Amino acid sequence: MLYIEVSKGFYNWKDAIFAFCKHEKSQCHLEGVDAIITLLATTMHIGTHLNRQHAIEVAKNKKILLKILSSINIWLDKDYHSGVTMMIVTAILFSF
Repeated sequence: MLYIEVSKGFYNWKDAIFAFCKHEKSQCHLEGVDAIITLLATTMHIGTHLNRQHAIEVAKNKKILLKILSSINIWLDKDYHSGVTMMIVTAILFSF
């Protein structure tokens, strides 16, 4: 019944305020509020989820980069510049 009144609109804001107050006490509204509170309490915020996913990807990429840099280090180990190269490789690795 309230939905019929709301769908018709209001000519007087006093009537609207009365209808809104009546709706706030309705079972439909109370169930909706409970559902929203439960949903917010049980779901993860999208920003948190994206940050967690980003952290997982960064960790995975660091492992891959470390394998690549280790391979480069093994290849350059035969070179007498390997100490300097390893310092550069380490600086690159820890800059992430």
